[in-house]
Amino acid sequence: MYTRNGGDTLTSTQLCTEAGITYRQLDYWLRNGVIPSSYVTDTTGSGHHRQWDPDVIAPLRVIGQVSAAVQLSCAQYADIFVIHDHGSYELAPGVTLTWTP
Repeated sequence: MYTRNGGDTLTSTQLCTEAGITYRQLDYWLRNGVIPSSYVTDTTGSGHHRQWDPDVIAPLRVIGQVSAAVQLSCAQYADIFVIHDHGSYELAPGVTLTWTP
């Protein structure tokens, strides 16, 4: 399990470990709009350190598992956050995903 920084955020390394994804995946998904910016505190400049909301672990774990099996667009991966935040979403015709905590 991870240790949170200051009690309420995670480092990128901690998040990747907990979600079972690589840093490259995390960075790519953030830069391409898969991950809503509300889940990360991003400081600018060289060598900046992102701080992550722990609520992002579960959706990223799902995205990591889905991406290993199916090739989706970044927009479709981003829909997983809609499911997480709202309970369900129609990913494709006849394919409705429901979030069960």
